[in-house]
Amino acid sequence: METLLKDIDDLVSDIRNDTTCKKMPELWVKLIELSKNYAEAKQEYIRIKNEYDREIIMKMESRKQYLEKQEDIRYTKEREIDPKKAKRNKITNVEVENCVNLEMIGLRDKVAEAQMTQVYLEPIVKSYYEMVQMVKFITRDTIKTERSF
Repeated sequence: METLLKDIDDLVSDIRNDTTCKKMPELWVKLIELSKNYAEAKQEYIRIKNEYDREIIMKMESRKQYLEKQEDIRYTKEREIDPKKAKRNKITNVEVENCVNLEMIGLRDKVAEAQMTQVYLEPIVKSYYEMVQMVKFITRDTIKTERSF
């Protein structure tokens, strides 16, 4: 990735210094390659994000059932010991979420890493696209000016 960005920067520098823009096709090929990397990073982020969302839903339901079962066991034991003092506690979503969030730290890091790659590449691709549009505009104006003479 870094070598690709370096190659693109070198080509951009050459094009700025060369009025004929001979290296523009080579730049476009490199930009297409960068765009493919960006698309792959975006797909990877979406895939990991969806996996994370599915996993968190499954774990939350599983953890909720586990905690409710543990509470039922505790309540049953307490009722056997002293039926008047026995009290059923309700399992809250906060308890479930706290347990699940601790379990999901590793997968959350993968999501963040994939997101950062995508966030890193998006402005780069956009700025190079705008630069190519600018060079095309300048080249078109230069050709019009040369034809008018």
